[in-house]
Amino acid sequence: MMYRNIRDFLAFLESQRELKRIQREIDMHLEVTEICQRTLRKNGPALLFEKPKDHTIPVLGNLFGTTKRVMAAIGCKSTEELQGIGRMLAFLKEPGWPRELSEVFEKLPAFQRLLYVNPKVKQTAPCQENIITAKEIDLDWLPIQTCWPGDAGPLITWGLVITRGPYKESPAGTAFPCRGGDRRRSGHFAGSGYAHPRHPFRIPVCRVAARCAQ
Repeated sequence: MMYRNIRDFLAFLESQRELKRIQREIDMHLEVTEICQRTLRKNGPALLFEKPKDHTIPVLGNLFGTTKRVMAAIGCKSTEELQGIGRMLAFLKEPGWPRELSEVFEKLPAFQRLLYVNPKVKQTAPCQENIITAKEIDLDWLPIQTCWPGDAGPLITWGLVITRGPYKESPAGTAFPCRGGDRRRSGHFAGSGYAHPRHPFRIPVCRVAARCAQ
């Protein structure tokens, strides 16, 4: 099944009783994480917190908390099909060239998938319906959770970080946990393995350009 957007997917999950709407006010400080963790341990549904305390934007949690929902998201009908997609993605990440003629025919379907790897550039998209820039950016506007007691602050658990290396012109997009810095900047964690071999390692602090579709 194909979904046009996240709303379509949530409507499908709700029809399958795989989504629970929480209409009570829930605190983003520790409380959301506790509820999500408890639900995850019981293989429970995805959770849509409709009234996060002090915020107007709903919060979605545990979306891919079970294999069943992961399969529904990408249209798999069996775990074997899901595992096959996993093997395909692993191959596309580091494709190995065929060493003999028999491998050419064996790997041909996988190499054909490489034709669809490059992103498509579009001039307009739903995420551009509301564009927030410069002084209008305010991370405090977002319902960001503080996950654990003693945390340094709120944590964006799946932030998309766009980076460009010192020797590459094309940018790269990676998902990193991002810790709030101030209203317009956020830093992300990276281990020593991310240090460039010819440059001292620095903790990056990312300026935020917010684009959202509501």
